[in-house]
Amino acid sequence: MEFICEALKICSRVCDPLSQADERAIPVCHKITLQLLAHPNSEVRLQAYKASLRLVKDACSVSHVTEPFSVVCQKTLFILDRAVLHQICCFGIYDEEGKVSDAAVELITTLLLGRLSMSGELWKRLLDGLIASLPQLQGSVLVDPALDQCILELVASQGATGGHVTAEGDIITLPTLERLRGALRLMFVNDSKLRSKGFASVVWHLTKEASSEKRQSLFHGFHADNVADLFIVDQLTSAVHAHAPAAHTSVDKSELLNLQSILSSSSLDVALRKSSAQQLAIILQDPQWHEPLLQEHTDEVCRSILLERLDQDAPLHSSTTPRPRVELIPPCLTILRLLAEYNTNCVLSCASLMVKLSMRLLALWFFYSFDEVAVAVPNSANGIPFSLPKSLVRRFQLPFCPPVHTPVSVHQAPGLQEKELLTSEPAVSRLRLAWNLGWHESIENLSKVKGVEDIRQSDKDLG
Repeated sequence: MEFICEALKICSRVCDPLSQADERAIPVCHKITLQLLAHPNSEVRLQAYKASLRLVKDACSVSHVTEPFSVVCQKTLFILDRAVLHQICCFGIYDEEGKVSDAAVELITTLLLGRLSMSGELWKRLLDGLIASLPQLQGSVLVDPALDQCILELVASQGATGGHVTAEGDIITLPTLERLRGALRLMFVNDSKLRSKGFASVVWHLTKEASSEKRQSLFHGFHADNVADLFIVDQLTSAVHAHAPAAHTSVDKSELLNLQSILSSSSLDVALRKSSAQQLAIILQDPQWHEPLLQEHTDEVCRSILLERLDQDAPLHSSTTPRPRVELIPPCLTILRLLAEYNTNCVLSCASLMVKLSMRLLALWFFYSFDEVAVAVPNSANGIPFSLPKSLVRRFQLPFCPPVHTPVSVHQAPGLQEKELLTSEPAVSRLRLAWNLGWHESIENLSKVKGVEDIRQSDKDLG
């Protein structure tokens, strides 16, 4: 395994700008690193992660912080490639081999803790490379306390804090949108304290909007610990919660249209409209009724109601001065959520709604928090047009049951198939030669046998 260590050392030196190596060699080094980290043999992967960890630890050593503009950490550039970071976060951390997983966790933790040794340019490169892998990285929370703290500093920080100062004194954080999405993901993790921190970060973003029109002051009264379970369903007791299709064959289309008409009529009593919305949400458990309602633009009706209620009633709603029309918001959200799960066009239309609402409907934002890892499934059996990695579904408490898939690294070479020694070359030719020599007593007698002339020379070569 010494070859692996030497190969990665060469990759580290080639990617270091001080070496002034041919730039054409850098992509080759990244490819070699990826193939070693994704090797089908677990022992090779383990040695690759260990060797990479030693190189990163040496480059990010605390002793280098004394240098005002440390260049030693540039030796980590062979790891800071976006594809390499994706391999570590998406496959290394979730490796079935425990030792490999532990080494991958320590490697990414060492990189994140090496901020004070890095220049601003290197730290920004690391953050940019991690953006596409943040869902998987956040799925590893509760695995290692040091990594948990690093993840919280990345996504749950409130403003540009000292936790992001580099060796040169630069303050560099993830883009605001990515920090908001990361905070939303924290609201689906298993630990309630982390969920509270995630919610506190979400509230900070919504209440600190630069534009007064987008700033959501109504969130100021919430206490994070009281809303930690906002998206958590402890007991899946109904088809609505489990999001499993449920047949409603007794429903008539005219009845469906009547309910939709009641919901869309602003002149009717709020309690009647609320009741019709709740009935529609139950009927939409059956996907066969989605298309008729979409043809009647029910999704647009719900979006219009949400916009009106959130703009006109929500800012004035409180326990002392309740606004009854606010009660229309939950059933309308349920209707949109069910339609969005089974219809891609509805997902896209909800995306435009998110812009108008300035990210107020957090439940719908779930669909956009895991875009990087979702895989489109146009003709899935249960109608949901996307699936999520199995490893993430196990790590997060999701409010519904999506289809799952097991991702395979594109950099993993096919494993070597074991050959049957007695039926593969060169063993089979040697056995054939030994058998024929024993049967015919000599090579001269063997050469006289009909049909042997064409293989005589090759058999002699084997002998």
